[in-house]
Amino acid sequence: MSRIKKDKPRIGISACLLGQPVRYNRGQTHQKWLTRELSRHVDFIPFCPEMEMGLGVPREEMHLYLRNDGSVGIKTKRTEKDMTHLVEENYQKIHDKLLTSMPDGLILMRKSPSCAPSDVVAMGEDQKIKFTSGLFAEKLMQDFPHLPIIDSGKIQNEELREIFLKKVWAHFRFENLEPKISQLQDFHKRYKFVLLEHHQIKMRQLGDLAANRNNEQIHKIFEDYKSLFFTTLSMPPKTGNRIDSMAHILGFIKKDLSSTDKIYMAELLNNFKMGKLPYQVPLHIIKFLIHKYDIEYLKDHYIFSPALPS
Repeated sequence: MSRIKKDKPRIGISACLLGQPVRYNRGQTHQKWLTRELSRHVDFIPFCPEMEMGLGVPREEMHLYLRNDGSVGIKTKRTEKDMTHLVEENYQKIHDKLLTSMPDGLILMRKSPSCAPSDVVAMGEDQKIKFTSGLFAEKLMQDFPHLPIIDSGKIQNEELREIFLKKVWAHFRFENLEPKISQLQDFHKRYKFVLLEHHQIKMRQLGDLAANRNNEQIHKIFEDYKSLFFTTLSMPPKTGNRIDSMAHILGFIKKDLSSTDKIYMAELLNNFKMGKLPYQVPLHIIKFLIHKYDIEYLKDHYIFSPALPS
């Protein structure tokens, strides 16, 4: 199992989102946050499936349609020329480009018949409608099942963007591990409280995998851990689990806190539980206390730095 160290995360991205004029009408859908902010912290791997199909710009707009056998194809809107064979013939180019570049996530153009990861309309001759993925995106999700993916619409939602970036950084950190059980155990230790927020039982199952009590082969342990880890991160964190996680962390510094401090922190957690405070408020105060009291064991835990550097 060979791994190549990366300096920062790599994200495959629809080229039009970076301002490249590759859309059917020579247009682009530039999202400035991506090029002005996110590009400072990641390396982008731009691609355009329809350009890879050799269609050039300008080109006739395309859409998905339902075939008689229930499968989904792609054809031009005006002339209704079937282009599905071009997807089959050219997908491997994008697959190989991404495989070589080793991305940690994908940002894809929403509603695109080639790129969108979901919510694309495919219509049959009987006017039956199916919501599905773009044809290239569907193949990418099959071939890269653990890769974090988001579309250009959802990434504008702050909460969804935060979840996506947390998974991107987790993928980057995992792929940078050397194939050693000691490294996997350290990774699990540092992600323990993040995992606790998502699913307590699966956090313990991941701990058992990292312990490797049955002396399984390293490759199998890493693959099993990776699969369960990203399945767990895909589960929405629960408020109760977040409170449990923060309370667990506070247990490491309770001897350093005064009675007044303990009452104040209990009120903070309760206000978060009641929806009166955002999650980041009690978490940042706990991070401050960790550094104030120099709790070395907790300083490098990823719950305090899940994604972008502050």
